[in-house]
Amino acid sequence: MRRHIALTLLLGTVLALLPARGLRSAPDAPTETLARGKYLAVLGDCVACHTNSRDKPFAGARPINTPFGVIYSRNITPD
Repeated sequence: MRRHIALTLLLGTVLALLPARGLRSAPDAPTETLARGKYLAVLGDCVACHTNSRDKPFAGARPINTPFGVIYSRNITPD
């Protein structure tokens, strides 16, 4: 479990540091960009931490117990 959290945090940090060149909103994004985003979300297992309810994937609000208290995951949907 700790390894999974560490890898997820590492992947999130790397993705956050990538340059934001040519980013578009989801409706205007080309098919390749959407496919790449889906690939990265699956690779990073984002649904594991960012889904609290099965009917609202990536909507956040999932409690994660840590040594320094409970952290609630964020909504990472375009809404």
